[in-house]
Amino acid sequence: MGLDIHIHVGAYAVIKAEPIVEQDNILVCSNLECSNGKVQKGKFCTDCGMMLSERTLGRLTRASLYDLLPEDKYCDDLTWAAGEDNLDVILATGNHSDDGTDVGYINAEYGATIKEITADMPARFIAAFNTEYADVLAVLRERATSVEVKFGVLTWWS
Repeated sequence: MGLDIHIHVGAYAVIKAEPIVEQDNILVCSNLECSNGKVQKGKFCTDCGMMLSERTLGRLTRASLYDLLPEDKYCDDLTWAAGEDNLDVILATGNHSDDGTDVGYINAEYGATIKEITADMPARFIAAFNTEYADVLAVLRERATSVEVKFGVLTWWS
């Protein structure tokens, strides 16, 4: 198992979303007088021997990019940057760079290539991101609390 660092220089989306309710089915003792209440396995309570019953528990969790975009047609548009991090927002980078907004690619084997960051880049990259991902951003704006496109440097581990 390896550990990779990702560095993104360019436009990205900052998405704020309401928490979602995830439901878990658990087995608990059906005897109301049994103070056990712990999650169990099998068919019968380990304390009183009564039949276990299934209950659904709801818990609030942070929404992910994939919760907001479960449709297959969006699966290759955006990457959830820092998906494992404990952030209050979802950071998403684009997966296409056909619009001339590729800053550069660094490959240790072949050496580094990079373009100079100029003053016009933030506005140009943000405009290109909004155009390239207009469809998916429109869907996100319907499903999330807010969606804002920014320019900057993101780093995350995976």
